[in-house]
Amino acid sequence: MDLYELTPEFQVLLVSFLFAIGIFNFAKGREKWGLAFLVLGSLCLRLLMISFDPFLHGWDERFHALVAKHMIENPFVPMLRQHLVIAYDYTAWCCNHIWLHKQPLFMWQMAASMKLFGVNEFAMRLPSALLGAIAPLMIYRIGTIWLSDKKVAYLGALLFALSYYQLELTSGYFNLDHNDVVYGFYVLASIWAYVEYRIRPGKPMVWLLLIGLFVGCAVLNKWLTGLLVFAGWGSMLLYNPKERTNWKNWLHMAVALLIAVAVFLPWQVYTASAFPIETAWEQHFNYLHIIKPLENHAGDAFFHIRFMKTHYGNWLLPFMAIGLVLLLAKGWLKRPFTIEMLVMFVIIYAFFSQVATKMPAFTFVVAPIGFLLVAFGINQVAQGLGHMVPSRSGLVLAIVAIPIVVLGFRPWDIVAYRSDDNQERNNKIHNTQIYKEVGDELTSDYLVFNCKSFEDVEMMFYTDLNAHHWWPSEQVLDSLLDAGHKIAIFKSHGSQVLPASIANHPRLLIINQQLH
Repeated sequence: MDLYELTPEFQVLLVSFLFAIGIFNFAKGREKWGLAFLVLGSLCLRLLMISFDPFLHGWDERFHALVAKHMIENPFVPMLRQHLVIAYDYTAWCCNHIWLHKQPLFMWQMAASMKLFGVNEFAMRLPSALLGAIAPLMIYRIGTIWLSDKKVAYLGALLFALSYYQLELTSGYFNLDHNDVVYGFYVLASIWAYVEYRIRPGKPMVWLLLIGLFVGCAVLNKWLTGLLVFAGWGSMLLYNPKERTNWKNWLHMAVALLIAVAVFLPWQVYTASAFPIETAWEQHFNYLHIIKPLENHAGDAFFHIRFMKTHYGNWLLPFMAIGLVLLLAKGWLKRPFTIEMLVMFVIIYAFFSQVATKMPAFTFVVAPIGFLLVAFGINQVAQGLGHMVPSRSGLVLAIVAIPIVVLGFRPWDIVAYRSDDNQERNNKIHNTQIYKEVGDELTSDYLVFNCKSFEDVEMMFYTDLNAHHWWPSEQVLDSLLDAGHKIAIFKSHGSQVLPASIANHPRLLIINQQLH
């Protein structure tokens, strides 16, 4: 039987056994096998997540996907709407031509994947799945060095690997989707390279190069919050008098920063030269995010604190608090890397709590640190309980940890969205099929109007048609027809019904298939 013929419930359960095998091997002291199955489970689960939904999610996956599709042929000309026949507003990122609303690296990765495997949802999402599968190894390494406990490090990596929020970002379901998955990976990679640099002083330039490269890639995905590792690094130098007075430390940080700038600056210079109007607007728009809530993304100063329950799960947050308190109470500030990790964690929440535009995924970039704190807290609680039955300390840790891991995984929510009873999802599948069928029937010289709101983006991803989610006036339609364009137009969807004068226009091809 084909795996994809099984129910989502059974598919998730089947993949979950890989994690169980990894946990068993790790508990038996077979570290390499435990890590191998952790990565294999992470990969298979993410491949499953990116295959579940045969359509593009609305916000913001469809926009990222379409720009990436156009980047296959024009990687240095980021376009949303490729062929212009009607005037557009360059300030409307949802509907414009040159698309600089996001930095390009994650879309380059998506474009490369689609170049290899074809233009489809799976190929478009594949880079997120691959990077998400590698991330637990980095978390494990960071946790092992920082917290000096492989059990805690493995548990933190496992919590991330099975994180419901991270999995749904990978699937494209949550806002900011692949942009934040890839951004989070490169920030994590920069932190990992920094940790290695600190404990391996013999060849600093190798690690400085990697730090700079990963930071540059993070900025080239999101923007200047990708410099986060320097906040942790700098705070350590300021906190530690011995490190602060060693001029080589500052020189090394400057070298890594220059390498990062060399990675991300050329794109900024190029776009400012090639697309000056669009670049100026996007820089202004980025600034507006800070001072005013845009596009109804408002919230108070505690928005991101409250949203931690979605990122980590209600049952995990108490253990994060326990972990943080005990780190401070036991004098861990004096131990290597605690200052850096806590500063990076806090600074992200402090910064985005003051930014006026609130988006849930903004703070998830420090989730690897958060999950390690959770794991540390769980282990401390298990150790306390283990004193009652010292011969069964490992069993106590498993009894405490496994339910918490499952609660963070939330497989029931993953399955519930993919239920046959989810009408919203069924509508997306229905409409996507219609767009593909219409694309097969029409030649590429057709203009298509009156798609469902913003689903013109989906139609342009699946076909070579120039689509729009509205219709112009009769005069504009006639002028387009006179200019030699062929025009097809959906008759209706929901309450959006064509006026009789357009529906009966003799020169238009009316599409009668009903969009939901």
